[in-house]
Amino acid sequence: MRYIIPPLAGVMWNRRRSYAVWQLLVAGAIFALILFHGFSGGTRNIFIAYIATFLMGYLLTLPRIKFWGIVIPILLAVLISGYGSYHMLEFRTMGLRKYIETQAYNSESRRDTLAVDYNLSSMGPLVEALPANHPFLGMEIVTWSLVRPIPRVFFPGKPEGLSVSIEEIVGAEGWTVATTYLGEGYMMAGWFGVIGVSLFFGALAAWWNRMAMREQSDYALVVYALGFFAAGITMRSMFWLTTAILPVIALIVFRNFTSDR
Repeated sequence: MRYIIPPLAGVMWNRRRSYAVWQLLVAGAIFALILFHGFSGGTRNIFIAYIATFLMGYLLTLPRIKFWGIVIPILLAVLISGYGSYHMLEFRTMGLRKYIETQAYNSESRRDTLAVDYNLSSMGPLVEALPANHPFLGMEIVTWSLVRPIPRVFFPGKPEGLSVSIEEIVGAEGWTVATTYLGEGYMMAGWFGVIGVSLFFGALAAWWNRMAMREQSDYALVVYALGFFAAGITMRSMFWLTTAILPVIALIVFRNFTSDR
């Protein structure tokens, strides 16, 4: 449910004359709590996805296209994302509360630069290890992506994960390895897997854009903006695709169910 609120808040802001003040206040408060929840969790892609889907909901429903009405929100989103990402990297190992209580943001050990994930450094060991030390995982990658969101109560035989983790493949001990969907595509079938997964996501994005062009209602645009959340999460890991699109599927099913009655 919390994934739906950011794009909905963006749409409501543009349609604010259609809502009572108390409705706008409640929606704003819920959106602020969701942003804080994403920020305090220390996961940057979740936090930025919240901001991005709010921004998309806002931009897609602008009543009039004005230069500053587009540039200022985008600049604010970039500044908030950058500022939040910096501090999230600092406190995610100790927690936000301890980060504030100890005033770690004022310590001499704090960074003066913004750190970003350098995924190419993780791709190198992966390319060296596959298939030299481990065989490609093939359809196991696809299978795990599909069954991951299924509750274990409905699928008792659901695997715990991949037969071999990416950390085991590259020999990482005591730290995690992230290679985005490119690395996971390579784990599946080498460079052919990378090309195939990239083409699939490109085709999926093109289809999603065509769907938005057919439907221009506020509800449809909220669903469309929510797709950017799924896209952002999937760029981090393709295993999240089937989980991230669940809110989108739920909204589409709900709309079809209610429109038939």
